Amino acid sequence: AAVANPTVHFGIIDVSYDSYPDNLRGMIFDVAQASYLAGTLAGLMTTSDVVGTIGAFDIPLINDFLTPYRNGAGCANPDVSVLIDYTNSFTDPDLGSQVAQAQLAQGADVVFPAAGAAGTGALLTTTAASKWAIGVDNDQWGTIFNSGTVEGSEFLLTSAMKKADNAVYNTIADEVNNLFTSGTVVYDLALDGVGLAPYHEADPSIPQ
Repeated sequence: AAVANPTVHFGIIDVSYDSYPDNLRGMIFDVAQASYLAGTLAGLMTTSDVVGTIGAFDIPLINDFLTPYRNGAGCANPDVSVLIDYTNSFTDPDLGSQVAQAQLAQGADVVFPAAGAAGTGALLTTTAASKWAIGVDNDQWGTIFNSGTVEGSEFLLTSAMKKADNAVYNTIADEVNNLFTSGTVVYDLALDGVGLAPYHEADPSIPQ
């Protein structure tokens, strides 16, 4: 579309290219930074010194969440063990639930799923068991737990967010101010492009 309409500026979220036409910007997010913060929180909140993370597949796209989470937990708490498992599905909530149950059975008391709908199953299973969970991509207290009306919402610690709204706003602002540039823009903590969601109902349980 950008090539066919060279006088129009375009932005695309979660996609980057090796080369760009002059009127296209790709917006991607440094999810590793947000996931590291999530792991840090998990490492500090665990009382069992076992935390878990669940990915859809053992691929770089997913491990960009899981590995920094493991590293953040370990740096915050040298005694922590981090369980890493995969559902081999983005779409099956039951598989996510089963993997979460297995991690809980091994003592995990904080679980961070990054596995699409399978991850949603893991999230709901973990919180239903009165154990802490951490959401992904958006503030899942609002999207999955319907702003606190779904059972277990009080056990969602936070979510490791991609702030796509900020990326879109900044791109439009650049256009309005004649500052639009093509190419990849990486939205990280410094650009307020990633970060942790509010703690919501979990806030009173999180010490300074």
